[in-house]
Amino acid sequence: MTKPHPLLRLRQLSMALPAVLVVALAAALPVAVAPGPVAAQDNALHIIGAYTDVEITAGGHDFQLFAKIDTGADSSSIDARDIETFERDDDDWVRFRVPLGEGDEMVEIETPVIDTVGIVGEEDDRPVVEMELCVGEVLMTADVNLADRSELDYRMILGREYLARGGFLVHVAQRGQLRPACEDDD
Repeated sequence: MTKPHPLLRLRQLSMALPAVLVVALAAALPVAVAPGPVAAQDNALHIIGAYTDVEITAGGHDFQLFAKIDTGADSSSIDARDIETFERDDDDWVRFRVPLGEGDEMVEIETPVIDTVGIVGEEDDRPVVEMELCVGEVLMTADVNLADRSELDYRMILGREYLARGGFLVHVAQRGQLRPACEDDD
C-alpha cells in the first residue's frame, strides 16, 4: 500500500481543520437552557436550524410564519402586500397585509414606521416596523423591513441583527426544530 503524497495529506488536513475548530469552539461555549421566555441579555446560546417557525405580534395581531434563517442579510424582512404609508398624529405609519399561508388568508396590520432601509439592487427604501418575535423560548422586539416576497419561497427571513441579539447559533443541518414557546407575562 502506498502512502499519500505529503502535500495531498496537508491539503486534506487543512480542509478538515475549520470543521474541527468549529466543533471544538461549540463544545467550549456554554449553552444555557432556561424555562419560559428568555431575554436576549441572558447570554445563553440557542441553536437554530436553517428554517424555523416564528410567532409574530404586530399591530394587535398574533400569527405564525415559517422563516428562513439568513446570516447574509443584515436585517429581518417579512412578506408585506399592499404597503401604504400614511400620517397619523404627525407620525409616519404604514398599513399592509401579510399572507398567512398558501391560500387567500391575510392579516391586515397598521403600525408606526420606525425607520426606512435601503436594499442593494432596489430603487426604493423599505419601511421598517417593530414586531415582537418569539423563536423557541426567545421573545424580543425586532426591527423588520416590509417587502413583497411573493416571488420568494419564504414569507419571512430572520437576519443577523435579530440572530445576534437573540444569541442564536445556526446549525444548518437542522430544520424547524424550534417551536414558539413564549408565554405572555400577563
